Amino acid sequence: MRRGTRSHAPTRELRQEHRRFLRRLALLEKRLDQAEQGEIPMGRLRAMARRQARDLENHLRVEEEDLFPRLAHTDLGHPGGGIGTLLSEHALLRKYLNEFLSALDAGAAAPAGEAVAPARSFLWLIRDHIDKEDTVYFPRMDALLARSA
Repeated sequence: MRRGTRSHAPTRELRQEHRRFLRRLALLEKRLDQAEQGEIPMGRLRAMARRQARDLENHLRVEEEDLFPRLAHTDLGHPGGGIGTLLSEHALLRKYLNEFLSALDAGAAAPAGEAVAPARSFLWLIRDHIDKEDTVYFPRMDALLARSA
């Protein structure tokens, strides 16, 4: 079933996923710190990062293939209207997470150097992105979709 097709706000399920992401991000960050100190095996961090990548991709796909197209005709869909900004951030999130996974898969003994920078960039950007969507864009999107229903 498509999200947002019930009587609740179209972005409700996405916001709930955001809350779950934030809890898992805190754990991922803690594990990243532990791996940097050599306290946990890299395989454990790698598995967490892969799960995060899979869940993130599923979440972004819903936004990009379901939510955003329904708003293309609104001011958010026009150049500079917001959706373009969110899509750019989606691309950066994918880039940082893929760089982190590639460094882990390359067999780095600890997530130092080439793995740390994209991991930290990913953590910073995703938290900022979630805050932006939850406080600015999703309320606006819900209002626009309610008007067009």
